[in-house]
Amino acid sequence: MKTYIIDRSKWRNGGISPKAKGLGYTRLLNSKNFMCCLGQCLRQDHEDLNLLNLCYPENTNMSEEAINTSPFVYMKNLDISFDSKLSTRAMMINDDTKTNIKEKERSLKALFKEFDLKIKFINRSIPYEHK
Repeated sequence: MKTYIIDRSKWRNGGISPKAKGLGYTRLLNSKNFMCCLGQCLRQDHEDLNLLNLCYPENTNMSEEAINTSPFVYMKNLDISFDSKLSTRAMMINDDTKTNIKEKERSLKALFKEFDLKIKFINRSIPYEHK
């Protein structure tokens, strides 16, 4: 079972709300070097993938070979990729403005388990700040 590590000290989540964590906009990778949960997972699978300012895994320039092995993106047509069910549900959890970080972590752990994956959280989160 593959394990993904989410570094809370670089995790941007919660949209724009009192329960949000991290700096900048919620992106796979933002200009403040913060990442949503999927950005952190994608980075672990593909170190050189350009994630900067992208909102969705399907917007990355993953190769067909990478897409075929990714739990986050799938290819429906020969040249168009789409976010997987895992990605779509993870984005909803990550960006939810009503849940706190512990609730997000519990939900993401349960979600990843449904797809025979594991997710682990390390370090402490930092308060949301949009500068």
